[in-house]
Amino acid sequence: MVAGDCIRIQMHIAVPDIMVTWNVEVRGQAKDQSPAEANGCKARFSHSTLRGMLLSKEDLRKTQPQFTPKLSSWGLARRSILELCDGKRPLVEIEQEVFRRHGDLFPSLGEAAGFVAEVVTRYSV
Repeated sequence: MVAGDCIRIQMHIAVPDIMVTWNVEVRGQAKDQSPAEANGCKARFSHSTLRGMLLSKEDLRKTQPQFTPKLSSWGLARRSILELCDGKRPLVEIEQEVFRRHGDLFPSLGEAAGFVAEVVTRYSV
């Protein structure tokens, strides 16, 4: 690319799927074109967030509108934390309760506390 080149970007955003695709085309000025660039296009690129995401077939299936989701064990633990954040319980009680309810997910109270901290720092005020 050189000064004076024209860059054209076309974007498509699929909001429900949280995916973006974009096409980039670089066109030079007529005097800059070589015979190989007779159509004026110097470069063309296509990109997508989908290509950057490592999604399994199972993950892709879960993005379909007809999919009926059910929380996993980790989703249930996250929901427990959010429900326990009622403005009445101190963090230490939430950690203990999450470990009691979901001890199969955490080898120790410390690991449960780390998971609670991840959720609380993100969603509490």
